[in-house]
Amino acid sequence: MKLFEIIFTFGLFSTAVALTVDRIEYTPTPIYEHDNLELNCVYNLTGEKLYAVKWYYEFYEFFRYVEDETPRTTAFPHDGMIIDSDKSDETKVLLMNVSLALSGSYICEVATDAPRFLAERATTEIQIFSESNRTISHKNGADKGFQNPPLAIRSTLWSKLFGDYNKNLYPDGGAVILVEMSLIDVDMNTEGFMDANVWTKLIWTDSRLKWDMDLTPVEFMTVAEDNLWRPEIFLLNGPKPSGDCSKLGSVLVTPDGNVSWTSSCVYRTFCVWNYALDPCEEQSCGMEFEAWNRSGVTDVIVEEKGFDLKRYVQRKYNVTRNSARKTVLETGNDNSIEFAKSVIFSLELKKIGCEGIV
Repeated sequence: MKLFEIIFTFGLFSTAVALTVDRIEYTPTPIYEHDNLELNCVYNLTGEKLYAVKWYYEFYEFFRYVEDETPRTTAFPHDGMIIDSDKSDETKVLLMNVSLALSGSYICEVATDAPRFLAERATTEIQIFSESNRTISHKNGADKGFQNPPLAIRSTLWSKLFGDYNKNLYPDGGAVILVEMSLIDVDMNTEGFMDANVWTKLIWTDSRLKWDMDLTPVEFMTVAEDNLWRPEIFLLNGPKPSGDCSKLGSVLVTPDGNVSWTSSCVYRTFCVWNYALDPCEEQSCGMEFEAWNRSGVTDVIVEEKGFDLKRYVQRKYNVTRNSARKTVLETGNDNSIEFAKSVIFSLELKKIGCEGIV
C-alpha cells in the first residue's frame, strides 16, 4: 500500500480564461412550489467549440448536454426533481412541479472542446416559496403574488451590513469553520501526480452579518466573495502553490449571520508511490486542510464520514474507504502559542478492472 498526503491551508485562486459564463437567469420570478422552473445559462464561447453544459443542484449533477453525443441530453434527477429533457438543451433546463426542498444553489458549468478544453461556471441562489405566500398576497390584492424584497429594502440592508464592514478583520471572537468536501473525480499518472476534482463548502458565522427578519424581510443575501472575510485554502505539496480553482461568484448569507462559501478546484498533488509498477495495488490517500488561530479560525469541524461521494464519477477508481478526522498542532512558547487546526480526509482507491487482484 502506497501512502501520500495532500496538505492545504485556508485560500483560493482563480484562472482567467477566454470562455465566459456570465450568469444564470430563471423564470418565473418569484418561484412557488408546484411551478415549472426554467433555468437559462448565459455564456459566450468566443469562437470556441462547445463540448458540454452541465447543471448542478448544490453539488449534485442533475442534467448534462453533450454536443457530439446521441442523445445529446442526459438527466440525473435529484430526489423530488422532475426534468423535462425534451424542452432542455445547450442553454436551458426545465424543472417541472418544483418543491420547497429544491431551494438552494444552482450551478451551470460550460466546457469547450479541443484544443483548449476550457471550463467555467456560474451560480445562483434560488428560493422557492410556499404556495401559501401566493395565496396571502392575492388576498392582499397583489397583481403578481408574493414578490422578492424591493431593491430599496435590499439596498438598505446592504448599507447596514457592509457600511462599516472590514473584510480584512475576522469575525468577533474568531470563526468556527464547518468543512464539507465532495469528491467529483480523481486521476493518477505514472509520474506520481494525482489530480482531484473537489467541491468545497465552508460554513461559518459572522455576527456582523446578522439582521432582524421582522424589520427587514429579506430571507437571504448573495454576496460577491471579494466583499467579505473568509477562510483561505492553499495546496502545499503540489507542483504549484494552489489548485486550478473556479470562483462561483457569490456567497450565501442568512439572517442569523451564517455564511456559506463554495469553490471547485482541481488539485494536482505530488505523491510517493510505484503506480507505474503496480497500478492495481490499492492506494491510500490523505488530504489535509489546515487553519491557524492567527488567521481568525478558532476551530474546524468535519463529519467522520469524510468526502461526500454522491457526485463521485467512478471513471477509473473505486473508493474502498473514506473517512475524516481533526487534529490540533500547538507551536510556540509560553509567551506566544499558536494552534493549527487540521482536517484530514482519508481515501483508499482501487483501480476499476483490478477487482480480485491482490
